[in-house]
Amino acid sequence: MFVPVPLLFLAGSIAQLQTTVRSYDLLYAAQLIEDGKPVSADYIETLLDKMDAVDIPCRYDVVTAVMTTRFYTLDRLNTASTDPAKWQKALVQAGAFATRGLTCFPTDGGLWLRLAIVRWASDASTADIATAMMRSQQLSPVETTTLIGRIDMWNRMSRVAIKAAEPAARADIVAYDAYFKAMKPKVLLSPSPALQELIASTGIDLPKN
Repeated sequence: MFVPVPLLFLAGSIAQLQTTVRSYDLLYAAQLIEDGKPVSADYIETLLDKMDAVDIPCRYDVVTAVMTTRFYTLDRLNTASTDPAKWQKALVQAGAFATRGLTCFPTDGGLWLRLAIVRWASDASTADIATAMMRSQQLSPVETTTLIGRIDMWNRMSRVAIKAAEPAARADIVAYDAYFKAMKPKVLLSPSPALQELIASTGIDLPKN
């Protein structure tokens, strides 16, 4: 059956509008977080509790909103010591969301970083963490937010884990040095002993706290 092209575009527009409407609360909450405005973590939890990873539409703004809100509440659980069951549930969901996001956008370095964070927090294997970190660095070598996020992760990782992804870690140190010289951020790096060893081996002298 022949369907006029304008009708196909109309159907696509309607589908996108429906996705926006269904995701409105989540998109709005993510925007508040990005703007640094107050948002209820409990309210976000009620939104996320209704979601299954497979139901997340492959639309970049929605995937980004899901990850922003999930990690916002995950950060506020402040490790398993506060509520182990809730922390574990949030961590498992964050991993499922990141994996779903990567099926939609496999070349997004920020999503690979999120997956690395989840793997590290879940005590995954060194190889799995290193793989995600290397993919993130390869795909988003100089994107500022992702680069700074990786530097933070390198600073948390063990010597063994850093060694498993050493080329990516070295590339990030060089990129971060260039970023620092250009932007002169107020927050200085306080490197862990493991990261400091790698920084010293590059010959780069990053300003430190």
